Amino acid sequence: MNLHTFELTQCLQPTDVPHLIRWLARLPNIVHLILKDDAIGKAATTLSSEAEQTNIYEALASPAGGRSGCGEPGGWLCPSLTILHLDTDDVVADLIPIARARGGFDISAHYVHPPKALRRMEALICSSSSQEEKEELCSLVEQAICVCISCGLAIAGTYFY
Repeated sequence: MNLHTFELTQCLQPTDVPHLIRWLARLPNIVHLILKDDAIGKAATTLSSEAEQTNIYEALASPAGGRSGCGEPGGWLCPSLTILHLDTDDVVADLIPIARARGGFDISAHYVHPPKALRRMEALICSSSSQEEKEELCSLVEQAICVCISCGLAIAGTYFY
């Protein structure tokens, strides 16, 4: 399948997230991923399984995130991803490893062919982070955009928050 943009909005249960991760592993051409669902954050903090990945943040930050549900090794989850929009129950600390690994700043993550660089990250940035975390995230991607209602339109330099 040659899907370019994929959006899910308020349609998941936390137990659906492992299935979503496995399905995304079959879609290597996604460039723009939009996930608007608090179940994603809940799954990352409440579910755990040795048999399958339940944390989409870890899957997106790992060079083995695209492995199949059978435990077979895989490459990056959505290796063509350049725009990530997460309107989920997350915090900036969940997003920094993704930006670091996909921006070429985490050399240890590249024992497989590196993914495309993440150019833009859209998420709830201002309310879930310290100033240092915001600055780090903004240093890792070309554009960091906060999607909250109060500051989402404020522009400061090459990033928005």
